Amino acid sequence: MALENIIEQCKGMTDKALIRSLSIDKSEYTDEFYPIAEKELENRGNPLEKAINRVKSRFGERQNAVLTVDESIGKMYDMKQLWETAKFANCLGQTITIQKASLCWAGYVISEEEIFDFLITSDGVMKDILKKFLSLGAWQEAVSGSYDPDDWTMLAGADSLGYVNRLCQNLFLSQIPSSLRVNGDIGKKTCREDACEGDDGPLKIVVRKDHLDAAENALEDLKQFIDGLYEAISNIEEGGDRDKELSLYHQLFELVPNDETVAFNRGVMLYEDGSLLDAADSFIVSAFNRNDPEIRDDSETYLEEILKKMPDNMTILHSLASLAMEKGASDLVEDYYRKIIGINPSDPIAHLNLGHMHYADNSSDDLVKKHFETFLSIDPDADEADEVRRILEELN
Repeated sequence: MALENIIEQCKGMTDKALIRSLSIDKSEYTDEFYPIAEKELENRGNPLEKAINRVKSRFGERQNAVLTVDESIGKMYDMKQLWETAKFANCLGQTITIQKASLCWAGYVISEEEIFDFLITSDGVMKDILKKFLSLGAWQEAVSGSYDPDDWTMLAGADSLGYVNRLCQNLFLSQIPSSLRVNGDIGKKTCREDACEGDDGPLKIVVRKDHLDAAENALEDLKQFIDGLYEAISNIEEGGDRDKELSLYHQLFELVPNDETVAFNRGVMLYEDGSLLDAADSFIVSAFNRNDPEIRDDSETYLEEILKKMPDNMTILHSLASLAMEKGASDLVEDYYRKIIGINPSDPIAHLNLGHMHYADNSSDDLVKKHFETFLSIDPDADEADEVRRILEELN
């Protein structure tokens, strides 16, 4: 291709396309092309080295930051807490999320070409992968040389992060590398803590197959520990050591919070002690159980009593609104959500659910439009936004 044609071609390319031509798509171009593409980027004030050294990053819930490649690698070594995550985007907009697991690293890559996750047991290899990814190098080769998905298997599933953390602590003490999957994904730390261990939970603990026997022993140790907590509670006679009993309930609530009896009894004891916020946390869990209607109703009653003392508590208000919605008590639902909007006029959930409620019962198109339009003005990019817009178009 004549140099004049290459020059014109480069001028017509976006910065991203030029960067790709000098990195991951380099094999598709000729030797004559590279210096002209580099020159074009320089003329635009965005030379390749400068572009590569502009890494967008996010750490947990903190704000985004722009770092160099070396600074990004330094941040990786600052990650000390279990399940701590960091997300980095290279200059092509491809992202890698890394997570500090137990004796290993979990990585999750999203690019135009693929979605790929992996587990690495070496800090040095993880550093090499991160550096190559951010520098637009052959990071896949570094992964393939150190990770084979067939080497890993699921040990247990759970809904409780407390259970997962305790199990991973046991695995760590046994020097067994393990990592966390959340419905097949990684890079997430929080979950709805209202269920105990089980193969069907959304949190999946994976271990290397060559450690599976030892890992299963650690899992059995944890199950026996939980059984011991239940037995210890049953052995406390009425009027016995109350502090010990509450301590046992605290531990069980963390490990098996979907046990509605544990959650409810813990809530009652905390309520009697005047620890209303902690009591509400327990009653919210027990109120949404599907096994015991009596505990469900009693938990709701306790939440109503706590709300009288803490009328602006949004968590309790939202929980009671949801419980009323499940019962089909539309007047009560509207009452709770109006209280929420009175406290925070920009509460998106209140407007969304009120809009859906009025739409479902055909009570008032004007109210549907009012709440849905307010919802979209608050959170136009919400997952529910497209459905809300569809309903508004239908009503118009």
